[in-house]
Amino acid sequence: MLQQVLLWWWHTALCYVVRMINKKLNIIAVILLLLSASITPAQDETVKVETDLVTLPVFVSDKDGRFVSGLKASDFEILENGKPQETAFFETAEVPVTVLLLIDVSGSMNDHLSTLASAANKFVQSLAPEDQIIVATFRDKAHLDILCPPTKKHSFTQTIFFKKTNDDWLTMTFNAVDKSIDYMARLPGRKAIVMFSDGELYGKGVSAKSNLNKAEESDAVIYTVRFGEYPKAQRWYTKPSVEDIDRYGNSLGLPPNELKKVIAEVKSYMNGLADKTGGGAVEIGEVSLLVPAFQQISLDLKRMYRLGYYPQVPPKSGERRKIRLLMKAPGTSVRTRKEVVFGTPLKIQKPNQ
Repeated sequence: MLQQVLLWWWHTALCYVVRMINKKLNIIAVILLLLSASITPAQDETVKVETDLVTLPVFVSDKDGRFVSGLKASDFEILENGKPQETAFFETAEVPVTVLLLIDVSGSMNDHLSTLASAANKFVQSLAPEDQIIVATFRDKAHLDILCPPTKKHSFTQTIFFKKTNDDWLTMTFNAVDKSIDYMARLPGRKAIVMFSDGELYGKGVSAKSNLNKAEESDAVIYTVRFGEYPKAQRWYTKPSVEDIDRYGNSLGLPPNELKKVIAEVKSYMNGLADKTGGGAVEIGEVSLLVPAFQQISLDLKRMYRLGYYPQVPPKSGERRKIRLLMKAPGTSVRTRKEVVFGTPLKIQKPNQ
């Protein structure tokens, strides 16, 4: 009898313990689910991002062009439209950065994909262990192809390679940049977009102007690397004749004055993305020179401070304000964005993956 009572008591106690454990596990599961829902937007979810906080990527060098390390928030003074602003936060150059490597793999790049992939892999290896890398490509479709989602460099084990395409249509560069800026807006912390393209500039529903406007509202620094003297593909409105190609010596079949205008448009766009975000623009004549170009960008990212402030005067939607950053340390020069445009809260949709 006593043995039966003890067995009943032991079974009851064990069931109670199991129920309590399951209850706690369910609570933890619910909490984790809520946290993940608040951090990671669903595929079709639209996310609103407040944009009053102004962040500045900051690069400081001495009179000989060497990086100046060890700076503090007190070494900087932020002016917005000439009025001093209080620094809300300060990050040193050692803080990890998230980099979106955006690569043009359109048909015009088919002959260079192997060299391009090699340079991309070397770029990833040059990042710091805690940095995050995202690899994305674009071509003649109006969407962004994410080959690798945000992954810390020390966990990045794959080898990047690009497949040849038979696409012979217009390279949707504007769409790729538009979606890249939206993608990065979802991510916290320091971030950069590094774009490689041969300069074929087209878009569906977006334009160079809309890209540049969105870049001004973004807190991601943008670097552009352009390959070639001019875009090799035909203009959308005309197909060059063999006679014009032979006559003018370029694949667009354009006379010198018109070709000069095309090159100016491409330079204005690529340089504009960099200038408006505090990044940099590089031009290379050969794809083989991409490795040193990427290495210089990687080095630049390791030297980036970041400052942030909330405007003393609340901004209006669409308002443009001048930014000036003063250095208190003598003999130093600073590079950052020169203006900010305040937009309404961004409505961001997760890009196709």
